[in-house]
Amino acid sequence: MNKKMIYAALCALVMLAFGTMSGAADFSADMVQSMGNVQVKGKINISGAKARIETQMGPQKQVTIVRGEEGVVYVINPEGKFYSEMRVPKQKSAYDAEAAEKQLATMAKIEKLGSETVNGYLCDKTLFKFKDKKRGTMTTWVSKKLAYPVKTETVSANGKFGIQLNNIKMGKQDASLFTVPKGFKKQTLQRPMMPPNGNKPGK
Repeated sequence: MNKKMIYAALCALVMLAFGTMSGAADFSADMVQSMGNVQVKGKINISGAKARIETQMGPQKQVTIVRGEEGVVYVINPEGKFYSEMRVPKQKSAYDAEAAEKQLATMAKIEKLGSETVNGYLCDKTLFKFKDKKRGTMTTWVSKKLAYPVKTETVSANGKFGIQLNNIKMGKQDASLFTVPKGFKKQTLQRPMMPPNGNKPGK
């Protein structure tokens, strides 16, 4: 699996880690990932603990599917008709702000910055100042209605990274969006990927 596919999977895990809460809304949205002066556009679909993230990196389309209750992530190359599979901690929903804060409290100072509206959604804004200065800061805007981050910004020694959701549409998502297409071949990862929470897969 190439570096671009690994990056797509990491983006998905950053957005979807920490989740054990029920109640996240089903929705679809356009997604913009910003890395310095570079922007990568894509789409995201959320249904309970399942998620699908599509990104277009130049001519190459990447698809990442997360099935949280099963503890598995699929990174798919539609053009090559192959996919890779990773095991991650199981979760009951796409995002849990309370669980995320509890986990990050050991690594960062947390500052509640009140409420702010992003793309028409009232959000709880929170700033995380990491104890490791190289990791910098992370700010999240979690929608009260969606129970999901509408916007995330990270500033660290590696630069600035952000994710924002636009054109959000609430509603039931097609189950086929969260499955690997028939006929696609499985490839083995050369090196296992650690989930963002630092736990070994399956724990």
